[in-house]
Amino acid sequence: MLLLVLATGCAGIRNLPEQIAGTYYGYLPCAGCPGIFYELRLNPDRTYTEIIRYDGESDDPIISQNRYRLTRDSVVILRGKHETEGMNQFAIRNGKLEMLSLTGEKIETGFPERYILTREKHEFAFQDTTKTGFRATGNEPFWSVEIEFDNLIKFSTLSAEGFEFKAHYEDPEKAGDLSWVKYSAKPNNGEFQVTITREECMDTMSGKIMPYSVFVAARRSHRESFRRFEGCGQYLGSNRLNDIWILEKINDKPVEMPDSKKHPTLQVDLAGKTIFGYGGCNQFHGKAELVNNRLVTGPVAATKMACINTQDTEERYLETISGKTLDFTIENSTLILGDGITKLTFSRHP
Repeated sequence: MLLLVLATGCAGIRNLPEQIAGTYYGYLPCAGCPGIFYELRLNPDRTYTEIIRYDGESDDPIISQNRYRLTRDSVVILRGKHETEGMNQFAIRNGKLEMLSLTGEKIETGFPERYILTREKHEFAFQDTTKTGFRATGNEPFWSVEIEFDNLIKFSTLSAEGFEFKAHYEDPEKAGDLSWVKYSAKPNNGEFQVTITREECMDTMSGKIMPYSVFVAARRSHRESFRRFEGCGQYLGSNRLNDIWILEKINDKPVEMPDSKKHPTLQVDLAGKTIFGYGGCNQFHGKAELVNNRLVTGPVAATKMACINTQDTEERYLETISGKTLDFTIENSTLILGDGITKLTFSRHP
């Protein structure tokens, strides 16, 4: 009986290369680039072809070929790679390949769903195609504003006045704590200003609560007085990052601060292409912008105060967000930000 079981198991392993043969695709996290286009072809004769292309860099792919082996635990191990080199072990699960850590363990931190390879090829599933970064509307009369962060703003009404403006805006004015920001534009002989305030607002028609109150002052010529409009707005898609966030967890472990210290914060200003905030001891700032639906940051500069009780938390926090390409998800009032190794969980500042 024992010999029969062993023979059946060996037969299963022998047949497995034919069952898993095919090409698998993924877009893997990358610490120094937006991501890695990854393609792995597994052949029935236990050979493989690996194709790697770094997003945002040269279009020339890195192509490797060698043999692979299969373990009894249905793990594919690529031969010809150094033991410290990643992308060398994959678990076979439900017709997909799940990349494992260097030690052969499931990747739990960061964005584990990004380490799944499928047989379906996606051109670029994580790209944000919308151009509009912020949208606001108001009633009585109905009006709308759309702001594109490539320096274009649109304002229109359905009232008898018939405002219809589309123009490039000047550098926005803003409060240091991002509690408000004001955009100004001067199309033709007219002029309009849009002020976005971090105050919850209820749409008078739908009853929906939105995170920002919006005030518009518009006139069609310098001879006219400004007409004022009030309404509600929100940032769209990836631009919802544009807010103030409070750090709650690092890799799902709650951030605990001494009673005298406030929690670390992150303030994202996409229009100004900057981030700044408080690390738990020091203030910091740096460059940042959205690239292919990821937050790409420059080196973060911070003040030099010494705080023994919060130093480890601050160092880990700033190391994660400094000079990185960061994946993120936003759900309700929670932001999850990560570099593929460390996951940061934030709540929206009230």
